[in-house]
Amino acid sequence: MARRRTAAHEVERAPVRAVAAVQRWAMYDLPWTSLHPAEPPVHTGSTFATVVRHLGFWSINPCRGSRRTTGPRR
Repeated sequence: MARRRTAAHEVERAPVRAVAAVQRWAMYDLPWTSLHPAEPPVHTGSTFATVVRHLGFWSINPCRGSRRTTGPRR
């Protein structure tokens, strides 16, 4: 089993980096996906679409932000 040692400061910064990645829509930074508009605002009610190429065809998935959460999970 491979083990990885992680410094305590890296663990503490992980949630901050994760929030920053979501705010810049990093989860759609893949060769087979795109986001329209390219950088939609992150707020309740914002509308955007994801375009995905899979199984030899393209699909579009319209979306609307339903809520924005901040703070610790419950």
